[in-house]
Amino acid sequence: MSERKRQKRNNDNEKKSITITKFEQFPNELLLICFDYFDYYGLCQSFFGLNQRFDQLITYESKIHMDLESIPEQYFLTYCIQFHHLVMKSGKFPLSFQTNDQYRLDLMFADYFFKDKFSKLKSLTLQNIKVDSVYEFIFDKDTKLYENLQRINLMNIECEKSNSANLLTYNLISPKMKSLTYLNMNFQPCSPCKCGYNN
Repeated sequence: MSERKRQKRNNDNEKKSITITKFEQFPNELLLICFDYFDYYGLCQSFFGLNQRFDQLITYESKIHMDLESIPEQYFLTYCIQFHHLVMKSGKFPLSFQTNDQYRLDLMFADYFFKDKFSKLKSLTLQNIKVDSVYEFIFDKDTKLYENLQRINLMNIECEKSNSANLLTYNLISPKMKSLTYLNMNFQPCSPCKCGYNN
């Protein structure tokens, strides 16, 4: 190998190590601001295990923003177990939650552990979810999400009956929603029943 190629490779390696070293030298406050741009799965995949300081920041200081769509199907259950362990260790709760997968929402909400951990949720984004599931998720008597939610985005919510959509809408704009400051929602049109009557 020529001397020039060897020197170029050494220079490239030095640049990479300098970049990592400078990032690691950021103060905790700046790292936490950077971490806010990641959902929790991406944050753990990118930074957890790199060094003890990052692990401590992720476990005890970073905000938890969950986007279930970012988790590959084959790792979903493994991630749920790891997430359970991290939350038990840190005592932190997710601040925002996002999904457009009815199955994943049902899976998370069926587990009592996860229901308990969503009680402090501030932001909720759901897309292509059945209106009855949305209602049960927000107005569950155990989690009482309706008391703390500040931002709600409900997009392409599937409704089978118009009275379900009306019930959800009525409750979202009622005094139950004590902290709500932002609400954006739209529904897919209710499909008529086979007899031709549109309820």
